[in-house]
Amino acid sequence: LILENTSKVPAPKDVLAHQVPNAKKLRRKEQLWEKLAKQGELPREVRRAQARLLNPPAARAKPGPQDTVERPFYDLWASDNPLDRPLVGQDEFFLEQTKKKGVKRPQRLHTKPSQARREAEADKPRRLGRLKYQAPDIDVQLSSELTDSLRTLKPEGNILRDRFKSFQRRNMIEPRERAKFKRKYKVKLVEKRAFREIQL
Repeated sequence: LILENTSKVPAPKDVLAHQVPNAKKLRRKEQLWEKLAKQGELPREVRRAQARLLNPPAARAKPGPQDTVERPFYDLWASDNPLDRPLVGQDEFFLEQTKKKGVKRPQRLHTKPSQARREAEADKPRRLGRLKYQAPDIDVQLSSELTDSLRTLKPEGNILRDRFKSFQRRNMIEPRERAKFKRKYKVKLVEKRAFREIQL
């Protein structure tokens, strides 16, 4: 297979390849800046670049990981918090209106939670939905219901229901209740003519 153009007719020119968007506008701009350059006026970008070369900006030292480690620790809720120093001595009402007044730590956050209570709550299933998790009843058989042979013993409970409750207990799905069947229209009772004609 030879992929060669054997035609003597030349391929048409791609006119769009030679076109530049806003060519006339850009050409006029270049002519204007050439005219202004002869008068000694330079474009704004060139002037800014020259000013940056003459007065280079001061190099900022980036904080390294060691600086972060050596930075002093301060308590956010303490009275000598460095974040509150600029606001010391200002009007309380003004700070409240401008949303700059510090938030007071509530009293309930000062008390430390009990470790035993925290461990007990960690074992409980979390509240995922609007319903609370209810542990299923243990499926047992009474001694009167037990059969003589283990071969004829039937397993109690439902494996799907057990898995469903296990998912709820492990916080994988929220506790749910069975959907209630609701009719869209009322049931209308009609006596058929054939039934009405039957006489006993």
